[in-house]
Amino acid sequence: MLRILLVIFVIINCKVAKTGGDTKFVTLLHHGDYKRFVNGENILIKRVHEDHWNIFYKVDDSCPASRKTTNTYLTLREHVDQAIKSWLAPLRKIANKPIVNKLIFHRDKIQRTYFDISVIFKCEEGISTSKIINRIITMRESTRKDGRITPDLPYRTKVLLHELGHAFDLADTYISKRGGFDEPSHGGPAYTIGNQPQSVMSSRGCLIEGKDVLCLDDKQAIQWLYHYHYSGLELTDCPPGFVFEELTRNNTTVGGCVYKQPMIIEARQNHLGGLLRLFNDDSKNIKINDQDKQGLTALHYVATFSSEDTVDALDKFLKFPGIDVNIVDNHGNSPLHWAAWFGNKEMVRKLVYFRPSGRSGLDQEKTQLNVQNIYGETALHYAAKSGRERCTGYLLRRANNIEVNIKDNRFGNTPLHEAAKNGHTEVVEMLLAYKDINRNIRNRAGKTARQLAVDKGYPETAKAFD
Repeated sequence: MLRILLVIFVIINCKVAKTGGDTKFVTLLHHGDYKRFVNGENILIKRVHEDHWNIFYKVDDSCPASRKTTNTYLTLREHVDQAIKSWLAPLRKIANKPIVNKLIFHRDKIQRTYFDISVIFKCEEGISTSKIINRIITMRESTRKDGRITPDLPYRTKVLLHELGHAFDLADTYISKRGGFDEPSHGGPAYTIGNQPQSVMSSRGCLIEGKDVLCLDDKQAIQWLYHYHYSGLELTDCPPGFVFEELTRNNTTVGGCVYKQPMIIEARQNHLGGLLRLFNDDSKNIKINDQDKQGLTALHYVATFSSEDTVDALDKFLKFPGIDVNIVDNHGNSPLHWAAWFGNKEMVRKLVYFRPSGRSGLDQEKTQLNVQNIYGETALHYAAKSGRERCTGYLLRRANNIEVNIKDNRFGNTPLHEAAKNGHTEVVEMLLAYKDINRNIRNRAGKTARQLAVDKGYPETAKAFD
């Protein structure tokens, strides 16, 4: 990852060329003699048709004995095996001859100097790296915002996937400056105007069933790299049918590697600067209500912003002609749902009091506060279950519009049930103080909110009902 000047800039790491209203991505020939990178024999993509790979993995000698247990090694091996196979799987779908299928793992040094991949876990704080010359991946510990140090392995599969991507010869696709970097990393806004896909190579992996996995963009990038090396694909070409994940909700391709939704990409990456540039420099071409494959608009993703960034972004969004603040995603969640869930109090406040601009010819509505998603949950359900006091307060201030006793359609829980069963005493007190609250509603299991607090082991929350 991470300060590596040895990778090519493949499809996901591309320069912007404007063609009409679309943004095309082509390979950025950033390195002077780029061919020495893409044609090197050391990269893993040139070894995928071998019979087997030898994998060396170990916990560094400097680590304490408590970090060298049998269970640690078993977990380490499992994650390395899973990560390698994740990168090879997309190649099996397009290759016309066998892809390496046998991985031989070595824990101890043996009488050989050659390994296809080596993974070393060091018990020291720092940045994980990948060296293409000998394909050695060094995993280091990272410091969280609260000061805790968390090992990248065996707990951070996403980081390992990222470093393995480099070993294959994929580049970083960070959207902006990141901690520890003096310059934007490869593929940053200086080269791409900030338009980047979601991928583990951008350090924003895809979580499925609690596991870090490759995103669609990663899979297509490794396939592009394979086509380049084995099918004679030109550096600036895209395979037929190549579609980035952000392309249109109905999966329609417009041919080649064309992005249609830069607003969504910028917002998904939490990149305020890129969003503001689009508003300021390209407002005529903005499709403010576009949805991605999950049905999410850029406004949905703004809910994940920090409060300070939210203020700047929302001022642009809510004043934009034709903005629809009530669009729901594939699960029926509106931007207000997302803001309540993530605790983005500034966004909840602005949406609660949103009024259309009033310009003629624009079909804009006030924010609908009681929209139920496919599970029957409203934004108030989300604020209550996640203990968002400020968000709950803003919603309750709309006394004539908010419905506090709505039941969801799975468990029959009201927002009061959700706050009580999760032990959010302050939110429970706020809801109980609301004039129209019905504290005696029973859910499908026949439980009142107070009974749920007792059942879940929250006596202090239960006392709030007394």
